[in-house]
Amino acid sequence: LYVHNLYASSTYRAVAFRFTIDASSSGFKYGEFSDCVIDKVVAQGDGNYNNAPAGISKGWWYTISGINYGDPFSVVHKNNKVTNIIGDDAEAFYAIQSGGSLDHKSSFTFDNEDYRYCTRRAIKACVSNVEIKNSYFEEIPESLFVSPQQMGSMIDFFSTQSSNLIQNIRVHDNVIRTVPGHDAHYYLLSMTEVDDAIITNNVITMESVGNYGGVRLGSNTSTYSGALKNIQVTNNTFNNCYVNAMNNYAPVNNQPIDVDGNTFNFTSTQGIDVAALRFSKNSGTHGYIDFTNNDINVDMASPNGINGVVASNGVDVVGVTFENVTVNYSNGQSARPFGYLRGSFNNNVIKNCSLSGASGTNALLVMGSTSSVEIVNSTDASGNPITIE
Repeated sequence: LYVHNLYASSTYRAVAFRFTIDASSSGFKYGEFSDCVIDKVVAQGDGNYNNAPAGISKGWWYTISGINYGDPFSVVHKNNKVTNIIGDDAEAFYAIQSGGSLDHKSSFTFDNEDYRYCTRRAIKACVSNVEIKNSYFEEIPESLFVSPQQMGSMIDFFSTQSSNLIQNIRVHDNVIRTVPGHDAHYYLLSMTEVDDAIITNNVITMESVGNYGGVRLGSNTSTYSGALKNIQVTNNTFNNCYVNAMNNYAPVNNQPIDVDGNTFNFTSTQGIDVAALRFSKNSGTHGYIDFTNNDINVDMASPNGINGVVASNGVDVVGVTFENVTVNYSNGQSARPFGYLRGSFNNNVIKNCSLSGASGTNALLVMGSTSSVEIVNSTDASGNPITIE
């Protein structure tokens, strides 16, 4: 099907496909969209995000009720292209459960999808068992909003029931990026109130390093606790972006989040105090991440905004393990090439890490209120392990 040029004034919603599924009473088992094109679904808004009824536009909108755990359904989206879903609350795909406990059996699969130029999100999934693979996602060139929180995230996973986390999220082998030649308006992939997510083998790209992460952990909205459990971010390539822990960020039972085997390439920056792992909150305590086997490459003439491995905007960092991390500066000098923390640095581990191409500078500077530690280069600047003083 080709669905295009759908316009709604501010009192109406523009939606290509709308489903209200009562799973138990309808006996619904399987649905599929393949080889469809959706373009220019536009709802006139008033410039305020989430302001019903103005500006609501969707490609697909699923509202699910009547969960039957013994009789799950599955939905498949494959080989579809969606472009220009425009409005105050505009998303290519949106699925939410309208009541009752969350269904952790039924599933949504996206395969070889191409979603571009959606105002707030390409995918908003408030449901369990979602797999996204072999797909392409590109941000909208221009934002309607002044706040990234208003924008949401291009791919956004979260539970609407803070006591019941969504489960089984798999995102692999995708390209997720900003528009070539345009800076980011928001975060590219976000998770909060999620149990069991594997984000792997993706290429996540921004044009230049700014204040939005490629992968966002937790939320800046007080509605959510930022609960995260069994989260793995592995074997991805991050270009000019990073993993970002937000204001509301709470690994369940302090179980570490696994950030392993990724490559971070920094070639252009507009941001300050950014790094491969960034804590955005300016007070309190964050941490509990196993940051292991990651490679960080910095190649830009003036990388002074880059802090290599870790940056904190003020929180005390605890329970983080940095192991087998390599940092290579091939062009220019950073004032703190391994990291900078405006906050204390307690009960963390730095092991078998190396820093090269940044001789003569403090590697890690911690400006804590109760403790201060500097990690400096070894006397051999050719890549020997960093040492702690």
